[in-house]
Amino acid sequence: MACLLTASGPGAVAVIEAKFLTPAVEQEALHSFVPTPARDLQLVSPGRILFGSWRGEDIVIVRRKERHWEIHCHGGSIAVERILTDLQAAGVIVRASGDGIFGMNDDPVSAAIMSTLIRCRTPKTAGLALAQLDGRLARLIHDSHSHCEATRCQARRIIAEWGPIGHHLAMAWRVAFVGAPNVGKSSLINAMAGLQRSIVSSMPGTTRDLVEVDVVLDGWMFQLVDTAGVRAAGASVIEDLGIEQSLEAVADCDLLCVVMDATQPSVEPRLWQCLAGVSVPVCVVLNKADLMDKETLVQNNSDFPAPAGMAADDLKQFFVSAMTSAGLPQLFHWIVRSVVPIEPDSQTVLPIPDLPWA
Repeated sequence: MACLLTASGPGAVAVIEAKFLTPAVEQEALHSFVPTPARDLQLVSPGRILFGSWRGEDIVIVRRKERHWEIHCHGGSIAVERILTDLQAAGVIVRASGDGIFGMNDDPVSAAIMSTLIRCRTPKTAGLALAQLDGRLARLIHDSHSHCEATRCQARRIIAEWGPIGHHLAMAWRVAFVGAPNVGKSSLINAMAGLQRSIVSSMPGTTRDLVEVDVVLDGWMFQLVDTAGVRAAGASVIEDLGIEQSLEAVADCDLLCVVMDATQPSVEPRLWQCLAGVSVPVCVVLNKADLMDKETLVQNNSDFPAPAGMAADDLKQFFVSAMTSAGLPQLFHWIVRSVVPIEPDSQTVLPIPDLPWA
């Protein structure tokens, strides 16, 4: 059997675990590995690190015990898929990521926890997932189906309260940034992510496709989604498609940041109409605040209307600057606390996906 242990998606290093039933299968499966210097793999002692190549790809392999190996390769999908394909061609069963943790398959709860654990991408979420292995989730499942109404209600209260966080231990929350062209959405996301990932230009309609950037805020994974600028009509069919994609992103996110130019705050009516039906937290981010003094900013934006169906008091506003990073800490805090209002600790029961909670 073989399984990818590291999180799916691009990374610096990927780790594949492989366990072979017989020496013959082991020899056939590892024939593509050429160690440097040359040596007989059957004579390698457990724990010994071997350098070499796998069909031209530099890799490191480690023998854990008899017929049990770890293969460390480049974290891109090409190298991983090549090795797994070769192993499969040699007769090795390749399991889905998280499904092949050897010794755990007879316990579906432990297997589900391990599946979540190996996909966690921060120390905080990995620690919280690991803590669930003490049997608390099995007890919660049992209690959620109890014949005692009080026990059942208490368990389901825990599931309702902590389920969304358990679901996002290994999956980032999506934060969509929407607004008119040239209000600075791309520059803002670049500033938040600390790297140049979005396309920045003074020409309206530059961002045509969704650009997704992963960031860690307070130990939690978030995916910042940069969208095409929304206006009444695009300058081309391609821009119109980008605008439609932006409006669809409003319905496919966990948080929504409506970005405006603080010097000229306004929202395209069709975007404001879309917001009337959203059920996720929404805030207004007034970018380019560095271009005006604070008193004028507050005065110009104090009477900003809320979308239909949303109370004005519920529409949080942030004055920020993508150029100076002013206001970003406050925006970060709102983003995190909107989805994690109370921080879980090592004793918290966190219901994870793929278990029978209903």
